[in-house]
Amino acid sequence: MSNFFKATIPNTVSALRVGYLAHARYIIIPSTKFSRNFLNKLADCGVISHFEDYRTTGRLQKKTTLMAYVRIFLSYVDSKPSIRELILITKSSQHYYICYRTLQSYMLTRRGILILNTSRGILTAGEAVKCRIGGCILLWVLF
Repeated sequence: MSNFFKATIPNTVSALRVGYLAHARYIIIPSTKFSRNFLNKLADCGVISHFEDYRTTGRLQKKTTLMAYVRIFLSYVDSKPSIRELILITKSSQHYYICYRTLQSYMLTRRGILILNTSRGILTAGEAVKCRIGGCILLWVLF
């Protein structure tokens, strides 16, 4: 996995945690293709409300450039965060892979949602079981 992948997920999860702790309406992170795919899956699971593009101009090395960011709107129910906890499983030094058979047994207990990076993209544990594939566990979401 690339170094950028290692930095994208932990930074996004940390920003989400801080945003929920501060009861922020939205947070802003740098936009990448991988982060947008990850945010699409988080929006499908109900971790975030939605997200949108946010562009601003910045100065890098005496040049004015257009910087691409994503504004993430957080999800609340009765002024409480819609999630209880986000647990980052994969770290830059360790990657945890799970096979299809283990995912099946996880689906029987079903506590929270596992988000995986698979050969077919970012999927939840339920979607991975339907596709009969395993993958690298990125995040565990507890509601």
